[in-house]
Amino acid sequence: MKMVTQNHKNYWRYFLTIEDDLIKLSRFIEFDSENYSTYSIELVRILLVSCSEIDVLLKLLCKELKPDCDCKNIGEYADVILEKIPLIQELEIYIPEYSIKLLPWEGWKKGNKPEWWNDYTNIKHQRQANYKKASLKNALYAVAALYAVEILYYTQLEQHSVEGHAINLARYHHDLIAKLFELDSKYDPTEFG
Repeated sequence: MKMVTQNHKNYWRYFLTIEDDLIKLSRFIEFDSENYSTYSIELVRILLVSCSEIDVLLKLLCKELKPDCDCKNIGEYADVILEKIPLIQELEIYIPEYSIKLLPWEGWKKGNKPEWWNDYTNIKHQRQANYKKASLKNALYAVAALYAVEILYYTQLEQHSVEGHAINLARYHHDLIAKLFELDSKYDPTEFG
């Protein structure tokens, strides 16, 4: 079994800094569906750093799941990850304080990227033309997607399995407590006998 090293924990700490940025942003933009189309330079930054980190962690997760993997993009990551962890598409991420439920990886497959990822790519390559796509909705989905990938990555490192119960155990790992985001309670280990 692999051990989670201090270097591995840097990914989680980076997630926490991004999450802190979202929490600070909530003082200025209420996290409500009525504000989902709100866009700003800060939302551009949060979206860009979140998706960049998602890319890094998906690549690492693919290497854990299939060591000979030479995946280079989100479509190639889908082939590896969805074969081993199809549950990622069903992971419901909650923001309890605002009663928000997100399924950031719903419908993901090689030829079908999440909408927030497509918007990120458009912003990354043509920021001026796509500036308004740096919305609150896309930022929330991207950070929720990062949270899901963090849990799956650390679960893989610690459990060497990402089947049902391992995901549940990761939620309670003392190092994986987020301030804003939570997994749906159906991933609670007490429900797995």
